Amino acid sequence: MSKTKTVEASLAATGFPYYRFENIERYMAMLEKYMCTTRGVRRLGSAAVDLVYVACGRFDFYFEFNLNPWDVVAGLLIIKEAGGETSDFEGAGSAFSGKEILASNKILHGFLLKNV
Repeated sequence: MSKTKTVEASLAATGFPYYRFENIERYMAMLEKYMCTTRGVRRLGSAAVDLVYVACGRFDFYFEFNLNPWDVVAGLLIIKEAGGETSDFEGAGSAFSGKEILASNKILHGFLLKNV
C-alpha cells in the first residue's frame, strides 16, 4: 500500500465510461481535477488490475463509476487486506456494488472524499 500523503504527490487510476454516460459531467469534472492536481491519471482498462495496483502501491488511488460487482469485489478485498480504504464517493456506502468506487491508502481517503 502506498504511503503517499498528498494528492499532489499521488498517481491516480480510473476507467473511462464507454456506454453508460449518465454521470459524464461529474466524471469529467473529477478527471479534470485529478489531471491538474496529481502526478498523473492512468487508465489501464481493467478495474481488477487497477485495484490491485492500488493495493501494492503502484497507484495511490482509483476512482470510477458504473462497474459490475464481479469487476471489483476481489480487488476491493485485496485493498482491505493491504490496509487501504474503499468506499463510494460519499464515504458511507460500500464500493462492492461497483456504482461508485473510491479506493486509496488510509492517509488520502478522507481528503479524497471531501473533494470528490
